[in-house]
Amino acid sequence: RFPPAAPRRNWEPYLVVVVERETFAVRPCFHGRQSMLRSSVRKSSLQWIPMLGGDRAADDLLQEARETLRCIDWSDITEELMQGSICGPDAADVSQLFALSRRLEPGETIDFFLSHSWYDDGYVKMQKLRALSESFHGDYGRYPTFWIDKACVDQSRIGDFLRVLPVYIMACSKLLVLCGNTYPQRLWCAWELCVLLSFVHNENAAERAVLILLDSSAREELA
Repeated sequence: RFPPAAPRRNWEPYLVVVVERETFAVRPCFHGRQSMLRSSVRKSSLQWIPMLGGDRAADDLLQEARETLRCIDWSDITEELMQGSICGPDAADVSQLFALSRRLEPGETIDFFLSHSWYDDGYVKMQKLRALSESFHGDYGRYPTFWIDKACVDQSRIGDFLRVLPVYIMACSKLLVLCGNTYPQRLWCAWELCVLLSFVHNENAAERAVLILLDSSAREELA
């Protein structure tokens, strides 16, 4: 499924079997011929993984989210930014992109949280963003702001940012879904939608979500 150089080519499937307050446990899943070869591994002890948030109080996490929430202006979004994934052998160099984002002004709200797959066509996504931004400018007399992970997350502190990601999503006025062929296949994209649906009623979620299909085949993937 993955190219030879991709790190995920050698990943093993695991099943979450226990969830506790600070940790969760997984065990490997084997199928077919491999299950007989690795039966001893299946009987081994579970692997425990710490939760990102740990036992930190909700107020502490909210304060951390307020201090780290950033946005990127439409004028700073380029085709180069929208190209390339964040991880894997073809990953873009994102170390310098954090400087493109900025802290929010007092009372400012981010217009769009961008939910998308970095494996979809960056050029097409940029076209859709340009059309959306021009329409937004016509309606409100200004260009929109966005939350984009590649620019708004300090990759050297990614764990700190990810544990408050649900707060980032809900802090934005809209969840903008740029849906291409790979979007429905990405667990991270599904999780972002799950966050929205978990915090608001379905009818309100429909009002907050903006769905833009990148091409006709994406509609087939959704179906």
